[in-house]
Amino acid sequence: MHWTTRFGAEAALIAGVCWIVLWSHQRLTHGTTQVNEMQMALGFTWMDSGKLFVLPFLLLTVTIVGLHPSRRNLGRPGKSSLFVMAALVWLVVATAIEFWGFPPGSYDLTFEEEIRPVLEDGWWLQALGSLFLTLAFVPFGIHLVREKVLPTWMVPVVILGSAATVFLTPSFFVPGVAWLLLGLTLLRHRRRTIQP
Repeated sequence: MHWTTRFGAEAALIAGVCWIVLWSHQRLTHGTTQVNEMQMALGFTWMDSGKLFVLPFLLLTVTIVGLHPSRRNLGRPGKSSLFVMAALVWLVVATAIEFWGFPPGSYDLTFEEEIRPVLEDGWWLQALGSLFLTLAFVPFGIHLVREKVLPTWMVPVVILGSAATVFLTPSFFVPGVAWLLLGLTLLRHRRRTIQP
């Protein structure tokens, strides 16, 4: 058994916890509306917590690699896992572009003042990645239901969680809940398939 298959459920759970922690930090530092309150929490800005959103996306990539079918004749639904992986890699890169150019622990350069090429428009790359992920999860989710890996109700949860990654300034809590539910569902599936 490949390590991504063995630890895919745990990776999704950690991704969910990580997302909720980052969401909480952004609520404290950015505020709960679109108005940037420019607060600090634990010495970090909300842009610093934004930088760390790459972690849940990387962890979810581990989960999806573990769910990728290993058979040769995958068919379109099975190959859709490749699109989900590509969307997650896109989101890692786009999130890095969106946030990593800001100085750590400082509001000397704010999100609103960013004028450097590419970096000032990094948000739309991230938003496109969220759309890509949402669309990619539709056929892959259907495939996982057909393979009896996920229950039917889990597909809309993962799709909604993917769509809710569209804003990271401030972020929504929904993706964190979706990834936690995905991890718990995969743990349950693993226990069910291991039992004689």
